[in-house]
Amino acid sequence: MNVINQINPIKYKFNGTGNLPTENYYYGVRAQDMLEIAPYTVGTSSLVVNPSETGTFNVIEHLAADSSGNEKVIIEALNFNYDALIYVMINALKEQKQTSDGLQNRVSELEDLVRICCSASAPKSLNNIENGGIEQEQNLRNGGSSTTQVIELSYSDNAILYQNIPNPFGDETTINYYLPQSVGSAKIVFYNDMGQKIKEVNLEHKNNASLNIKTSELAQGIYSYSLEVDGKVAETKKMLKNK
Repeated sequence: MNVINQINPIKYKFNGTGNLPTENYYYGVRAQDMLEIAPYTVGTSSLVVNPSETGTFNVIEHLAADSSGNEKVIIEALNFNYDALIYVMINALKEQKQTSDGLQNRVSELEDLVRICCSASAPKSLNNIENGGIEQEQNLRNGGSSTTQVIELSYSDNAILYQNIPNPFGDETTINYYLPQSVGSAKIVFYNDMGQKIKEVNLEHKNNASLNIKTSELAQGIYSYSLEVDGKVAETKKMLKNK
């Protein structure tokens, strides 16, 4: 793509050297410019001209004068190979596709992160609650029916796995967790995006505790970690390494 960005197309006419036609305009590139940008696209050809037309061209051969006494010389002229430009364009398109695929993968990672961060249901805002109450009151006034659901709240001392902080993360991140005293054994197991286990850490502390993770050698990508308590998976969460 760098080569393509340096090419400057031009509109030109021949100046008559070597009896080339001067009437029409042509579109293309200057071989002299391409010699600096992509020398493999430039070749040479021979052209018969009058001695006065040699200019800065390299003279290859002096021809014998014809019967009228006119002398001719053969010069070496640069020419541009347009087939080589096709090669350059194909490589540029491949490079652009690789960049596009990389950006698409990054977008997918960010979308996964958004889903991770928003997986927990957010509580309704006060405004929504108030509006809901008003709508319910109006419905009852208009003769609508109302049903009541009865639930029982009780305290359960279960293990808890929190989302790592920060997330996304760079060279390190921290995972907080809670283990009740009744737990026999617990560990956190880490997996890559293919579901392959990459590490497991036995947890030595009960109650509220944290695990500080160094990740400077970890490749970018999405990972998951699970809290296993007494041989059973209690919770699993995802995290994103982004640099």
